[in-house]
Amino acid sequence: MASSTTASSQMGLGLGIGLGKAIGHGMLVPSETEAEAQPDMARGVLRLRGAVQHYEWGRRGDDSLVARLAGGGDDGDRRPYAELWMGTHPSAPSSLAASGESLREWLARRGPAALLGRAVAARWGGDLPFLFKVLSVAKALSIQAHPDRELARALHALRPATYRDDNHKPEMAVAVTEFRALCGFVRIQELKDVLRTVPEVRELVGKEEAAKLMAAKEHDGGIGVRPYLQSAFTKLMTASKETVSEAVSKLKSRLNVESKNFPEILRGVPVQAHVTRYTPPSEEFEVDRCLLPPGESVTMSPVPGPSIFLVMTGEGEIEADSMLDEGRAKEGDVFFVPAHTEVRIVCSGPGSMQLYRAGVNSGFFS
Repeated sequence: MASSTTASSQMGLGLGIGLGKAIGHGMLVPSETEAEAQPDMARGVLRLRGAVQHYEWGRRGDDSLVARLAGGGDDGDRRPYAELWMGTHPSAPSSLAASGESLREWLARRGPAALLGRAVAARWGGDLPFLFKVLSVAKALSIQAHPDRELARALHALRPATYRDDNHKPEMAVAVTEFRALCGFVRIQELKDVLRTVPEVRELVGKEEAAKLMAAKEHDGGIGVRPYLQSAFTKLMTASKETVSEAVSKLKSRLNVESKNFPEILRGVPVQAHVTRYTPPSEEFEVDRCLLPPGESVTMSPVPGPSIFLVMTGEGEIEADSMLDEGRAKEGDVFFVPAHTEVRIVCSGPGSMQLYRAGVNSGFFS
């Protein structure tokens, strides 16, 4: 998802990947020779347990894909299972299935350069530069800010208690079912164009507020427009459900062309048989979707960075030169794959196998 935290206008399921924390840059990185000297067991494919987030907007019980993948939501458990996190985020890191040790601690103890790859460790330290998520959405998420690097630094310096780190927050979503999202604010000039040409929006904002915005001059980074924008936004967001529904109905009946204020939609590019890749403009991550018919197999070539594999449906085997446990793979299984590790996936069940891989953007290594 051009992140997992955009607002959804209806129920849906999605895969999200993005940055959710500050990344450290000050660690020492072993030389390539030292990294290669690590024992093979340190490089093995590792079975993980993801961390579940019980946000109120999540789906409940067996209706939640997150609950099914995480093995929860049964025996009368009606908590909302909203997100499954797979990564090293300090507030909810994945853990090793065998020992319960956090993936973050295991990476630090084993040596990040050997497991994450020298370039990744040098750029992002001892953590994964991405956070892989599965979302089960029952209702609209809260409005959230995802600043770019420059704005993130400025906001963190200005209000560190509210903006807790100075890192940017790029995100990408892969829709598993139909999924609708609202993303971002339009620019001031575009907003003025909307107020001038879309009477339904002008009515929701109010004629007085719309007139103030239309007359406002933008200067000093938007300061001249800010109070009018805040007032108009507040009025829009506090409008009654009936008022909004009436405005939307009017708009739909009047327009028969699509709006231009959508985020970029990636269709995915085939990279080999059964594998489609979604590549955002951010260097931290990319997502591969692997759809294997029964009896088929695919070999994922070694890459210079770490990967996390999630089995969404079906069953089969994960094969690699070094496995830290048996490679049987079924719905909900999560695997950490170190850098420079070739993985072969075999679908051995009666139905197709659907698997997703999150990794560092291939463009980072080129």
